[in-house]
Amino acid sequence: MPLRRWLNKCLNRLEFLMKRISLRSYPTVAIIDPTNVCNLHCPLCATGSGKSDHPKGMMDEAHFGSIIDSLGPYLYELHLYNWGEPLLNRRLPELVKYAKAHSPARIFVSSNLNTLSEEMATGLIESGVDELTVAADGISEETYQKYRVGGSFEKVLTNLKALIAKRAARAERLGAKPPLDGKDGKKLKPKIIFRFMVMKHNAHEIEKARAMAAELGVNFRKKTVRVDMGDFSEGNIFEKIEKQKEWLPDETELNRYKKHDERLGKLRVCKDLWTRTFISWDGAVTPCCNVYATGDFFAASFDPDFRKIWNGPAYKAAREIFKLGKPPEGDTPICKRCVRSGNNIWVS
Repeated sequence: MPLRRWLNKCLNRLEFLMKRISLRSYPTVAIIDPTNVCNLHCPLCATGSGKSDHPKGMMDEAHFGSIIDSLGPYLYELHLYNWGEPLLNRRLPELVKYAKAHSPARIFVSSNLNTLSEEMATGLIESGVDELTVAADGISEETYQKYRVGGSFEKVLTNLKALIAKRAARAERLGAKPPLDGKDGKKLKPKIIFRFMVMKHNAHEIEKARAMAAELGVNFRKKTVRVDMGDFSEGNIFEKIEKQKEWLPDETELNRYKKHDERLGKLRVCKDLWTRTFISWDGAVTPCCNVYATGDFFAASFDPDFRKIWNGPAYKAAREIFKLGKPPEGDTPICKRCVRSGNNIWVS
């Protein structure tokens, strides 16, 4: 398996550099959504704002197993989250365990951590997940709840401490010696990330959040906010920046639209079309993490013979955009609208 995966990665890299339209290689990264249900109502998110028309549901183990059996041997990374709150899928630990047993990929989970049962906490820590991100965009109820509508920072902190305690207990069982907090805690598995999405109303809390993460013994990561997550395929990105500027920090280094202004006027090649695939809870396949409207899906269901999708009409038409260096006429696939509207400049 390691040799096959390495050879696939080399071929995948070569095919990307050549901008090949039809690929012999498989994706090296998969983003699989255990559910598209969420318990919060974040205003910039298509799920939180209710703009997604995709039916709600939970991925089951049989469906997940089919995907991993097909793609797992080639993956370097497996991300189990996208448009929903993954911890709402009670089978999440079992999904992680299956992936660990059938794929060499590093596994990542991201959660708002407003809900965490004893069973889920134990299951996650014991599952073998490599990295667990806690999305906590504030360190006070006032700043946290402005964006994480319906959530509670107190709940997040309580649940985070419970996970940290279970991680330390597991490490001790495996032979680690205390202390297991502070810098020592950051070395434990799973790696826990306190992720802070910087917005205008919480930018003043960055250093306090960093200090809180250090005290808890978890890693800190800051992220810049995007304003097009809820209407990705609509309108012009510059109009959306102006319309939703209330969320954007004034500081250049904290605002992706100011920080990366050198990207303006350039066609950024969307590497996702060659290296990553995105799969919803029901097996629907999309070209990137931003796509949520069913009319823009590249496949309505997963095919174990994945090359039928990977080299299907939608993927090939999307790759052709970057092969030609300009968006062709017409509105499909969604990648054409993305490039024409300027969204592609800022998505990462």
